[in-house]
Amino acid sequence: MTLHIFNPGHDEALAAGSPYYTHTLAARTLCDALWRLPSVWAETGDMVVNENRLATVKIDWATVERIEPWGWDAALVHKLRRAGAPPNLLPSEDTLNEIRAQSSRLTATNLLAMLPRPVVCESCWCTDIERVEEAVAHYGRAMLKAPWSSSGRGVFAAKHPMTVPVRQRCEKIIATQGAVEVEPFFERVFDLALEFNMCGNGKCEYLGLSYFLTNERGEYRGNDLRLSYVGAKYFESFELKETIAAVSHGLSTVVGNRYVGPVGVDMMLFMDKGHLRLHPCIEVNLRRTMGWVALQLCKGLSQVDHKVFALHAAADGSGWSVKDA
Repeated sequence: MTLHIFNPGHDEALAAGSPYYTHTLAARTLCDALWRLPSVWAETGDMVVNENRLATVKIDWATVERIEPWGWDAALVHKLRRAGAPPNLLPSEDTLNEIRAQSSRLTATNLLAMLPRPVVCESCWCTDIERVEEAVAHYGRAMLKAPWSSSGRGVFAAKHPMTVPVRQRCEKIIATQGAVEVEPFFERVFDLALEFNMCGNGKCEYLGLSYFLTNERGEYRGNDLRLSYVGAKYFESFELKETIAAVSHGLSTVVGNRYVGPVGVDMMLFMDKGHLRLHPCIEVNLRRTMGWVALQLCKGLSQVDHKVFALHAAADGSGWSVKDA
């Protein structure tokens, strides 16, 4: 039997880096609303549990062969240990540290540097405020990102010259997380992602394409399931097949066998001097993603190329649904 856990506070737990981290109210509320989400891909006989209720749920650990969370982090492992999970079902401390390190936005910076891309697609890893200011001055308009953050939070825009509040926010992120990623500001058209699986032997398996919806702040709002069917044919002019091959090779190099499981690479189409261009790597998520979920949902849908569906997660965590858009 596989034990499935949807832990939507995974990214904020990675940022904290502590086994004793207490999730925000928003993360706990979202968990209560969506904890049954793994039922979409769980097999008959598997068990799905609420992360918020691990201390009270009775689990026959002798019947559990493996644990499949949304993502592994020290806080979840601590909860599972307290719930009685045996050590052989849990990642080691070294593995957890590696997952956290690889989940940093530094991975996206390193991967982007390996990919063929428009010359305007850059990323600077800044470990002091002076370097941040230099990068923002160079770009004029920029997006600043904390190494670890969740669903668009920890991502904010800046202009040259930087305001005092923005500078102070950067200084706080550098003090707590060690760096700030700075990249040019792009005129976003829409977001998409490539979904992969790291196989544990350094190989990277491509699973499919997903198209997701965000608000003006870049926060996730839903997934359009249609692109999971139509795939790369709508993006032939952007050489998407070549990009998929390059990203797959890059992940095999940057991540290799240091992580096993789903990986989502966020991309976007943006306008550059009147031309529509593809940015091949905005972010790398070493965990399940809503794009990965969208691919699982598509397995049970038919004729989706004639209609548009969206996987919606309410902003207040009140629930989720598949809707005809």
